[in-house]
Amino acid sequence: RDPPPSVSQYGKVNIELWDLSGDFKYEKCWAPVQQDVQGILFVYNPNEPSSEDDLKRFVESFPKALRLKPSFCLCFINQHNSDGSKNAVVPQCMANLDKFQGTAEDSQGIFTTFEKYLTKLLKQLIEKQAAEENQYAS
Repeated sequence: RDPPPSVSQYGKVNIELWDLSGDFKYEKCWAPVQQDVQGILFVYNPNEPSSEDDLKRFVESFPKALRLKPSFCLCFINQHNSDGSKNAVVPQCMANLDKFQGTAEDSQGIFTTFEKYLTKLLKQLIEKQAAEENQYAS
């Protein structure tokens, strides 16, 4: 049985992470940064009252504007609730997204989830590129 694929099988990969503040006063800056984006990481804080509405707007608009499938997106859900519990309700807008539910202290869980996401993203990008090359070769 073959081991599951990992990012390392793709060799060296350069990644740029941009923090696009969810504050709408920076909305004019979003379009230039979105150029050539290959994937999106959403961060959701269920303790912020407006967080779910903002996330819904982002999940509905960013992937669509960039022509990205939901599989090119990942959402980190910080499950620290103000009452100390770790049970966060996952908003419906994230139903089709890969998710990591946990806390910032779970660095191993975050790393593992991010590595799986990158592996999947790289595989999809390679397949997409091959399909485009085959289309032009025909």
